[in-house]
Amino acid sequence: MNIISAFTTPIWESTHSDFSEHQQNFIDCVKTAETNNPNPEQKFFHNGYQSPRNILQHQEPLFPLFDYAIQTAEKATIDLSFVPSRCFISSAWVNIAKSKSAVLFNTTQRDTFTGLVFLKAPPESGKLFISNPGTNTSWQGNALIEYKNKFNSEKMHIQPAEGQLFVFPSYLSYGIEPNNHDEETICVVMSIIAIPEEAWNEQQNS
Repeated sequence: MNIISAFTTPIWESTHSDFSEHQQNFIDCVKTAETNNPNPEQKFFHNGYQSPRNILQHQEPLFPLFDYAIQTAEKATIDLSFVPSRCFISSAWVNIAKSKSAVLFNTTQRDTFTGLVFLKAPPESGKLFISNPGTNTSWQGNALIEYKNKFNSEKMHIQPAEGQLFVFPSYLSYGIEPNNHDEETICVVMSIIAIPEEAWNEQQNS
């Protein structure tokens, strides 16, 4: 008997080759944003700091990071067989997880992709989790599941590493589990929009 996987959800993962060279500049930039915007957004973040969602995308020290995320997203448009497209970051913010803090389920589905990069992730930092869009909580079979596997898990878990970039379709919900340490875990989140290259060129020439 064969098992046919009906659909797949891609997640693109990579690490900027020069991340270590820029890492401290990246961290200094987002910590300055925290200092200048001390009142955290609390809708999706429990016991941590989340900056306003529109304050980082124009920060020049983060441009090498954003350029790399855009390159990755444009590679994703090819893998997804989009029409020739260009990508840009519509908003970017930082999540700083303190001791026992957690990012609750979040989504940026009004855009095309979500990008996350971990600037600081000490050992035993909380895992990134991404929801499985193929599960249905009302399915009667859930009550019969003895153990989780790739077909029935509600979410997948990824242990983050510093410099690690993830780009995935923005309809996926994601979160970050609590840390098992007392240090900070710092993650920059990006909302990425893809538009047809023809429209992009018209905007650039207008």
